Amino acid sequence: MYKRQSLGHPSWAARFSAQITADPVYGDTVHGHPALAVALDEAAAAVWSHAPDLPGRDRDRRTRMVRLLVIHTCAEEEATGAPDWPEIGESLLDAATGLILAPPHRSSSLRNS
Repeated sequence: MYKRQSLGHPSWAARFSAQITADPVYGDTVHGHPALAVALDEAAAAVWSHAPDLPGRDRDRRTRMVRLLVIHTCAEEEATGAPDWPEIGESLLDAATGLILAPPHRSSSLRNS
C-alpha cells in the first residue's frame, strides 16, 4: 500500500489508481488482487457491521459508490499539487458515512425485498 510520506511531490498515485480501476480490462485485476482483496473485504465487513441492515444489492451498490468517492476525490485533490490529506480524509469520512447510513429509498427497499 502507498505511504503518503513516500509518494513525493507531485504524486500521480491516486490519478493512476483512478485510471486503472476505471479500465474495463485492468479494473477487475486491481480489485481482485490477492494483496488487496482480503484487506478490502475485511474493511467492508467492519464498516457494514456498524451500519443499518440493507438488502445485499443496496449494500453492494453503496460499497462501490464509496470506493469511487474515495478514488476520484483523492485523484482530483492530488491534481491540485498541494493536497491537505488530513482534511481530505475527514471530508471523505463524512461523505462515506452519509452514503452508508442514509436510509434506503422506499422503492429500492420494496424492489429488493
